[in-house]
Amino acid sequence: MVTAKSLESNLYIHSYECVGHMSFGKIKNQQCKFLLNQMLNGRLEVLIRLKMRTEAEGMVTRGCDFDLSGTSNNLKVTVQQPVCYSKNLDLESQEIILECRAERAKIEAAAPANNSITEIVCECTNLPVNIREGFKRLQLHFCNLELDLFPCTLPKGARKHSDSFAHALVRANLVIRSIHGPLNLDLAKKAVWQLELLLSLAQRSWVFVVSQRFRDKDGHLLVSEFSEPAFTYAPSRALIPTHSLQDFIVSAYPKFSNESFREQFNLSAVVDHYVTANSIRSIWPASVGVLIAIETLNSAWKRLNKTITPWQVKSYIDPKQLNVSREMLNEILNIVEHHNPIFKSIPDHDRNKLLEQIENKIRYRSWSPFEQQLRVMLKSLNVDFDESELKDFIKFRDSIVHLGSPVDTVDPAEKQELQINQNTIRSIYGKTLLEKMLLAILEYKGKSDLAEDITEIVFKNDQVGS
Repeated sequence: MVTAKSLESNLYIHSYECVGHMSFGKIKNQQCKFLLNQMLNGRLEVLIRLKMRTEAEGMVTRGCDFDLSGTSNNLKVTVQQPVCYSKNLDLESQEIILECRAERAKIEAAAPANNSITEIVCECTNLPVNIREGFKRLQLHFCNLELDLFPCTLPKGARKHSDSFAHALVRANLVIRSIHGPLNLDLAKKAVWQLELLLSLAQRSWVFVVSQRFRDKDGHLLVSEFSEPAFTYAPSRALIPTHSLQDFIVSAYPKFSNESFREQFNLSAVVDHYVTANSIRSIWPASVGVLIAIETLNSAWKRLNKTITPWQVKSYIDPKQLNVSREMLNEILNIVEHHNPIFKSIPDHDRNKLLEQIENKIRYRSWSPFEQQLRVMLKSLNVDFDESELKDFIKFRDSIVHLGSPVDTVDPAEKQELQINQNTIRSIYGKTLLEKMLLAILEYKGKSDLAEDITEIVFKNDQVGS
């Protein structure tokens, strides 16, 4: 059979030796042997052994899509569209070995029992829970489901390998069980997705469920599904310390799992923007993600709080009630042209665009500024904030939104460096405000390490690096 050469064998979680066939294009049953490995970082590796000079070899070399299917110890194995990245020749057997990557694979019992699914066992990456940091096990009962989160056992040297080669590790198991009767699969899969998102928020980086194993009440495997994570390595200081993770899940999950509550604040999108921003290692693009998350939360909050007085959030006058005629707009532009003759040379097409811009300015000019909207939202959520730091953050936000950069490149280098340092602190303060709002919405009052709490550590590390 194929031997795995890309990593040491003890750095695989699962391996399946299969006999089956490749299927693509006009070739439906090209026999082959293949080995499906899931690495400790969640990625899927496929090693395929083929006879030399076959049509299948040529089609793979030309980059044609194909699927794999086979059997392994009474299990049906399916691999969806693996991508070949290397081809080697085994001189002894005169066979070609194709090294491939795959995004999805599925394992099914060849003769499935009639028993219903009663539990889903998931393996998660980027969730460094361990007993040494105070995390033993989390068990939560909710809607006829038992949620069980606990550290997994890692092979010797796995953590050292992960740190050396900057890859993620499957470090936690999440089990969803039915308390009474068969498992409600829709409810259970939603619970997996909700916990994946909530744990990502707590970790400040994406926590991925890379495999799901569906079992019956006797523990027999019925189906396994594997998915390759989009981000394999995202080291980050967690928002919620490991020893407080249990308190956070117990407090936040009942609210986060409430679909109506989650949609009111558009929390799924807000957390998505926030966690993705933390996965970016460049401060300005990451700041854009945080700003989008704040804007998304602000828009949802305004829709939710329709009773707030107009001078706080809404416009003084409903834009739809304003009479903005074409005649009036032309009169305004004529006055502008009288005092600025250069406007007379504007082509008709651009003139119409300019009239639209003037109309929008009139209709929406009465909206309160973003600073006031954010201030009211913070007060409504009982979030503490510093007035001067809020104003500085708004300046930073306006520079990013309207100019694309918080630094004026025309200024001398010394002044630019000062602007970078100042705006780095302002961006961290903005992230802190977002974290405070999210924790307030989820009604979590336990221990947390906010972005501003680790600012000093960040700058110390930067100084050491320089």
